Amino acid sequence: LVKSAVKKALGQYVVIPEIDFADPNVFNPVAFLKDKSESFTPPKVNIDKGYNPFQADRSVKQAQNAQWHALFDNKYMETKETESVSSKVPETLFKHNTVRISDAFQLTDGIIAANKDNKLIIVDQRAAHERILFEKHMHNIANRSAPIQQLLFPRTLELSSKDYALAHEIIDEMKELGFDVADFGSNCLIINGVPAETMKGTEKELLEGLLEHFKNNSSHFADDKRKNLAVSLAQNEAIFRTKSLEKEQLIELLEQLFNCDQPSVRPNGNLVYVEMGTQQLNDLFK
Repeated sequence: LVKSAVKKALGQYVVIPEIDFADPNVFNPVAFLKDKSESFTPPKVNIDKGYNPFQADRSVKQAQNAQWHALFDNKYMETKETESVSSKVPETLFKHNTVRISDAFQLTDGIIAANKDNKLIIVDQRAAHERILFEKHMHNIANRSAPIQQLLFPRTLELSSKDYALAHEIIDEMKELGFDVADFGSNCLIINGVPAETMKGTEKELLEGLLEHFKNNSSHFADDKRKNLAVSLAQNEAIFRTKSLEKEQLIELLEQLFNCDQPSVRPNGNLVYVEMGTQQLNDLFK
């Protein structure tokens, strides 16, 4: 009580001592203990004004470069200016005699008309895209070169018991196509990576569609899991017939198609295009 009363009285009559910043010894409360006659002498530091810390020793730099070259065996130190890294389809997938299409247009949804070697060709655009994708996937499987896009945040996919068992049967073959999946328990898979060209946010739909097409194609490709997977993934990725394409896209699609090994048929044997020569066209009007 006495302590509280004293604080209240001192605060009420403003008799609390204040700090005088004009006093040079205000932040040196023990200054009075020192002899004012003493003087402080800073230490001397010898500095080499000619020293440059950013100038590296040439011999050390050459040794470091030699070590890096030896480490990578020069494979990644050389690049070709003519090499294209943005190509969607491997160049080795196609024949050497590249086919060129001068003009093409869409007759109706999913049907393309073009002039090839003075012949009229009518093409099913979805079937054409499916053939291109199928050969690309088969090439990746054969060479184990399917690029994988690792997900920043892995996604879980819950499946039915049948699909879960099917996924376990073909999980090794799926990895050859660019899928990085693992068992997550309770009929769930965890997706760590997908084929490089997969659109962001469609990873679960892509894997679900792959399993569904695989089941539907089992009667045609029962003896070849890899071919079934390549066909199933191509069917799942192929563009729809209702998709409208620009002239440049049509030409690119047809050029890729006619540079495939078997451009005329889909993997299941159905036709991709029909061809009519000048004589056949003339016979129509006789």
